[in-house]
Amino acid sequence: MVNIDVVKQVNDIINTKPESFNMDTWAHAHIDVNDGGEEFINECGTTACIAGHAALISGSARLIVIRSEEDPSKIDDAYYHTDNGWIRDGINALGITDELAGRLFYLRNGRAKEAMGILAETGSERAAMKYILDTDAANCECGDCESMDENLLNSLPDN
Repeated sequence: MVNIDVVKQVNDIINTKPESFNMDTWAHAHIDVNDGGEEFINECGTTACIAGHAALISGSARLIVIRSEEDPSKIDDAYYHTDNGWIRDGINALGITDELAGRLFYLRNGRAKEAMGILAETGSERAAMKYILDTDAANCECGDCESMDENLLNSLPDN
């Protein structure tokens, strides 16, 4: 069942902080070092895809900070880690099916934003998948996509 609270939070991030949304990045921590040489982790500077933002919101992803061996006050690297993998944690956090995730998580930014908007507005996996399939079909030349798409839509829950 769709976790509408997490879906709406991810959708809000996508629309209000577009610089933090990138479907090519699971989650990237932007690390800065201030003039005093102390660490500063930019709280609003994380860039992530839909699955990444969902995992971060749900708490299933955590920031790992690697400090310099020579000077522990300095950061050498930082990255996000999730125990179950970004895809699985994104699916679990959003409460969506593997079928929708298999399409949604691999869209480009514009179509992903539109699909998330539909999911947030309707709470319906079918509505989001229909948008994805309709925009896919516009570029299809094989002629078989329509029947395959109908089967996929019918396999989704009616939520």
